[in-house]
Amino acid sequence: SSRPRIGGHIVAFALWAAPTASMLTTGLLSFDWLWFLVLGVTSLLITGRVGCAVWTAVCLATVVAVFVAHAMGVPFEGVTRVGFGEVAQVVVGVSLVGVLTRLFLDAHRRSEALAHASVYRMEEEVRIRTEAERQAMEANAARGRFLATMSHEIRTPMNGVLGAAQLLEQTPLEDEQPALLSALLQSG
Repeated sequence: SSRPRIGGHIVAFALWAAPTASMLTTGLLSFDWLWFLVLGVTSLLITGRVGCAVWTAVCLATVVAVFVAHAMGVPFEGVTRVGFGEVAQVVVGVSLVGVLTRLFLDAHRRSEALAHASVYRMEEEVRIRTEAERQAMEANAARGRFLATMSHEIRTPMNGVLGAAQLLEQTPLEDEQPALLSALLQSG
């Protein structure tokens, strides 16, 4: 939603406004510009990548504007003139935060991409294993049905043969027939 972003920009504005107001009265030598470094990192966390880029640009523009105003002779209370070296340090510091933020964002984006790829691979593996498990269960059920059917198909005629053998045992038998009948009854 946009509410957290708007709230983040309000916080970023406060982090920008306080050192800016201080610099307008004391100049760049007050080191209030160091708060812009905090703003760069904080804006990344609370406003996202685009917000961070915007607030880094605002900080750089503010430092340049204060330097230009000072160079044009705008009076700052109790401040000595600021040289190019001091402004360069400020600009390099704020730019460094922007660059480091960009590097962090790139590393974060790469790690997110790797995490998403890893999650996708795991989901695919789970899908494959689930499908294999389903197929194994279907095969096991088919084997069970086959064995039950075959057991029934073998048992039914076998019971008929054994029943007939028991009836045959009650009749008079010739020479070899009692031994064969006994083997038949013992095997069933």
